[in-house]
Amino acid sequence: RGGGVYEFQYRSKTFYTSTYSVRKIENGHLLKLGDPDRIDAGPEPEFVTLDVPEDAGVAMYKDLALLSLRTDWTVDGTTYTAGSLLSVRYDQLITGSVGCSYDVVFEPDENTSLEGYSCTKNYLILNTISSVKSRLIFLRVRDDKFEMEGADAAPTIRSVSCSPLDAESSDAFWLTTSSFGQPPALYLADAERCGAGVGDSGPLPESPYVTDRVKSLPDQYDASDLEVSQRFATSKDGTKVPYFLLCKKGVKLDGNTPTLLYGYGGFEISLTPGYKAAAGKTWIERGGAYVEANIRGGGEFGPAWHQAALKVHRNLKCLFSSNWYIFS
Repeated sequence: RGGGVYEFQYRSKTFYTSTYSVRKIENGHLLKLGDPDRIDAGPEPEFVTLDVPEDAGVAMYKDLALLSLRTDWTVDGTTYTAGSLLSVRYDQLITGSVGCSYDVVFEPDENTSLEGYSCTKNYLILNTISSVKSRLIFLRVRDDKFEMEGADAAPTIRSVSCSPLDAESSDAFWLTTSSFGQPPALYLADAERCGAGVGDSGPLPESPYVTDRVKSLPDQYDASDLEVSQRFATSKDGTKVPYFLLCKKGVKLDGNTPTLLYGYGGFEISLTPGYKAAAGKTWIERGGAYVEANIRGGGEFGPAWHQAALKVHRNLKCLFSSNWYIFS
């Protein structure tokens, strides 16, 4: 992708903390010892331990290091918010964290977090979620800074993931998407065509970057009259907890409708909208309601949403609040 070859070593200290060491090597260093072509690469450089937070994630794009923060980080008098994605030149970072020029690639707000990112040859694709709705943002590097080239026009109720087709030579990528009423589908897309598009949870995303529909799992239940709404329950401590309500159109929500309530909150894993084959066939088609609650402990609103349910902060009342709100 126009950068060097970087070799990482990391040591996991706890479930969420690690130390990272990295070195920049030549292609010849990847060859086995004794290979004649390896001689031209010269001696291998030493690993350098990076001066970054131990709970941060580290990756490389071209010659820029990408730092994913799980807690606030203050360096050179500037505090970078937990959940942010920073970029910094590799040749600066290996000299220490102080004195580096950091670029804020993504900064969360109270409703939006970074679910992940993917890299093609020329683009960084951010998978963001805003109030548990997906939105892709396309960035490109100019003068060591990331600039937005395009994005979905609005967040959409769906799950989405991206992976490059060949990040060394192409901006094509695989796009996998699903929603409560749409089974997982695989598309071929091109980041060069990002532009400003509209995400959609229908059979084909109405986005300029989608080029071909490759395949899809078959429908497992009749979702033609499925009604999906997002609501918020208020926990006893005042926290707004989002949940999705699924039912057939026309179902009366008067407290007498049989309802299944599911919630998950753990390991900073986001419970994003996905196809509900079993619940759809055995429950929703028969007139029942299905509720999926995004309780604290997950990653829907960034690291703080996860940390709010740890240890002394663990509190299942947010799920019970959803229960009370729906059935009362």
